Amino acid sequence: MTDGDRDRVITAEVIAKAWKDDAYRDRLIADPNAVLTEAGINVPAGTTVTVLANSAHIHHVVIPAADRWDEVEEAFFAGLHRLLPLPEGVELRIVQSTENHRQMVLPVSPDTGEMSDEDLMSVAGGGVGANVNNAVNVNEGANVNVGGNINAGVNMNAGVDVAAAVVVVVAT
Repeated sequence: MTDGDRDRVITAEVIAKAWKDDAYRDRLIADPNAVLTEAGINVPAGTTVTVLANSAHIHHVVIPAADRWDEVEEAFFAGLHRLLPLPEGVELRIVQSTENHRQMVLPVSPDTGEMSDEDLMSVAGGGVGANVNNAVNVNEGANVNVGGNINAGVNMNAGVDVAAAVVVVVAT
């Protein structure tokens, strides 16, 4: 497993823990650098991480830093296409990471009731052989493509014919 794969698995575990523990979620949003470092991710010195929390009405899509665009362009647009059409009342925010400012999307927790620690580890893909797919950080509702390819079975777009807002936000 590469360091990048390892970091994606840890990120998925952090997300799963944030879904289960509101105090942890709040701390992740308030101080992501510290929480991610404590979880075992090497956040480079001088890099700031911002956590963008999805909600029922706001979905975030992160464009990777410009130096990685050639690697992920095709996958990015394929992932973006899966989000459309947006359900009525849902806003899509597109944000780009930079060399020193990384964005992390915290998806809406899947509505699966109470999850055990074993369920969370299973969803987070903490084991060897996880299908790691985080090239574009396209995260939609409960369909989370981080670490262990978390797919909670929620399809936010089923049977919806709408025109919805698209907001483009560029990191500075």
